[in-house]
Amino acid sequence: MPARSFLLPVLWLALAALSGCSRRPQLAEAEAAVAPTALLPRPQIVQYTGAGFTLSARTRLFLTAPCTDTTAAETSQQLAAWLQRRQIGGRLRFSADTTSTGVHLIIAPGTVPDSLREQYQLRVTPRGIWLRASTATGLFRAAQTLRQLLPAALENPGPAAGPLPVPGVRIHDWPAFEWRGLLLDVSRHFVPPAQLRRYLDLLALHKLNRLHLHLTDDQGWRLESRTWPRLTSVGAWRRGTNGQPYGGFYRQTELRELVAYARQRHIELVPEVDMPGHVRAALAAYPELSCRGRPLAVATDWGVHEDVLCVGNPRTAAFAADVLGEVMDLFPGRLVHVGGDETPVARWQACPKCQALMRRERLQSERELQGYFLRQVAAVLARRGRRGIVWDEALALRPPLGTVVQAWHGLGPVAAAAQAGYPVVASPGSFTYFDQNTTLLELAKVYQFNPRPAGLAGAARSRVLGGEAAVWTERLLPAQLDQAIFPRLLALAEVLWRGPAPARAYPEFLNRTRQYYPRLTALGVQYGFETRPLAVTTEPAATGLRATLTAGGPGIGLRYTMDGTTPTPASAPYTAPLMVETPARLRVLALRDGQVLAELPAVQLQPHAALGAALTLAAPFHPTYSAGGAGALTDGRLGSLDYRDGAWQGFERTDLDLTLDLGSRQLLDTVRVAFLQDWNSWIFLPRTVQTSFSSDGQTYTSGPEATTPEPVSAVGPLRRSYHAAGPGRAVRYVRIQARSVGVCPPGHPGAGGAAFLMVDEVVVGARR
Repeated sequence: MPARSFLLPVLWLALAALSGCSRRPQLAEAEAAVAPTALLPRPQIVQYTGAGFTLSARTRLFLTAPCTDTTAAETSQQLAAWLQRRQIGGRLRFSADTTSTGVHLIIAPGTVPDSLREQYQLRVTPRGIWLRASTATGLFRAAQTLRQLLPAALENPGPAAGPLPVPGVRIHDWPAFEWRGLLLDVSRHFVPPAQLRRYLDLLALHKLNRLHLHLTDDQGWRLESRTWPRLTSVGAWRRGTNGQPYGGFYRQTELRELVAYARQRHIELVPEVDMPGHVRAALAAYPELSCRGRPLAVATDWGVHEDVLCVGNPRTAAFAADVLGEVMDLFPGRLVHVGGDETPVARWQACPKCQALMRRERLQSERELQGYFLRQVAAVLARRGRRGIVWDEALALRPPLGTVVQAWHGLGPVAAAAQAGYPVVASPGSFTYFDQNTTLLELAKVYQFNPRPAGLAGAARSRVLGGEAAVWTERLLPAQLDQAIFPRLLALAEVLWRGPAPARAYPEFLNRTRQYYPRLTALGVQYGFETRPLAVTTEPAATGLRATLTAGGPGIGLRYTMDGTTPTPASAPYTAPLMVETPARLRVLALRDGQVLAELPAVQLQPHAALGAALTLAAPFHPTYSAGGAGALTDGRLGSLDYRDGAWQGFERTDLDLTLDLGSRQLLDTVRVAFLQDWNSWIFLPRTVQTSFSSDGQTYTSGPEATTPEPVSAVGPLRRSYHAAGPGRAVRYVRIQARSVGVCPPGHPGAGGAAFLMVDEVVVGARR
């Protein structure tokens, strides 16, 4: 981004000015108090001027551009065809006339830096509509803004629209970040080409310019290879839950068509072929590429698998070169993502070939062996003028300068990579991992995302290219992608196009988003929730608890059952707080406009004697896993097998020490507390749990210490309850101490890293 800039008065820039423009104006705003339409992302400078232009079937379209600019002509034809299908525009003409009434698409060529290639101007007056840019990409962005100025109903072509007024407006617009992307994991679940084309259309409408396809992983290889054909004949299919083959792959002809489709929408497809880890599907096809050489099946479970490419095998280098060569033939972009993450080294430690290679190359550790392999991969790419992208774990392996680092572990690795001289794409999981439901990642939090960490300055700051959302599909089917992506992608699109916004700007954005929902509906997007899909708040009642349900967005109706049966649109509508006197399994169906949106995760409600009781913690819970805050462990809501359900309270690298104040002395029958183990999510059961009782809060009597029978290596997810009998006397205080494993154990992919302890409701049974 250029450092110099100049002030721009909020007036329409003369059309001739842009051709020589090489500097970006400072942000200035002059928007009418009430905008006639919702634009997402909102332009940098927008001024509504009242009277506009009326489109009709007789409206003429003019293109002014160099004759050699075929891309500009293609972009203009797309807009003309879109208007013609809605019968509000005539055929496109090539003309230097910029004064006649109509729609004018103007390319004013000039030498502009890459940071200004997407800049455009748009003006609507009673005499016509002018879209002006220096490049076809800028002109395409202008066309998407014009499209959003038109009624949402036009997104779904129907009968003739008739004369259509377009609001008067003056817009000057440009992106804040070069890289504005979405990752789709098509390996865990194959996403058909038609659905990918649909997402390309949606990305283009919202001015995003990268679609990152995670094409290979342990659970499936989706890229046709003609040099290693078993990658798809074997590696593209795993055993489904019904025992039948499950999967699919993209033929090379389909990928070339997809690349061309993306190019027409000014989007770059970024392929990812993960190596040397996450290759179980490839090893199922070619077991000789593994260290043990044993037959393997394509993985049917998630997580990190120990079988990786055998770097000491000479065929592995040939495999990587062949596959990457085919990738580069199919995808013309400058960058190829090679993963480089989550690579266990246990197989290399026991492999004679890998150990021999380490001795020959004088490598001191298996991590250095991984770095050696990634440098080989980088050399393969460099021979074709390409560069690699790696996940931030690979930063410690010192990849060649010029390699792009995609940082997902937070903003710390973004800063570290940028300061080390690497270009960075920011994808911190806490802001951009859309496979997390809105219980953990609300729309408001996405809007708070800033790809550039605080304190980053100078050249390091400029190395942050932008950001990218990620949709991993371990727990999402293709039919569920819309709800995971929208409306959160609207927030990310605005942050990356317009730049990070202060928190006070969110209400205006939310209002604009809700005005925009009819456009998503017209486009057939089944958008999801803004906040937690189902918020359940409870309070003690005379004979149990009272539960209040709140849907995670406007216009959503709830139908429910409380006996565990499947809810339907004919089930009882939720209209008031529910009285729960005995344990109940609440199941809820969300509907929008009478259509089923989703069945929400079931909620187990448990009345007990400590509902609403005060609770103190010796160490604080992790802010991401608060389960709703201080009262979460006495609210009567039990956790499921999914740590992301909003009921589990998490403690990172620390023991649990809680004290419960019942408010008065009571005779207790039992105390029960549950914990979770999910090996693949770095969550482990406590090693021991101790329950103690006190009448005065000073002197405690301990019951028997409970130990965990399951090994720390149990994969899970599993939920274990720990019970303690009452002390046989009236007590007021209950103390529970649970000893965490602290760090991930040896043999775990995160060995030595922070482990989580996840705790559920403290359920107290008292005698009446």
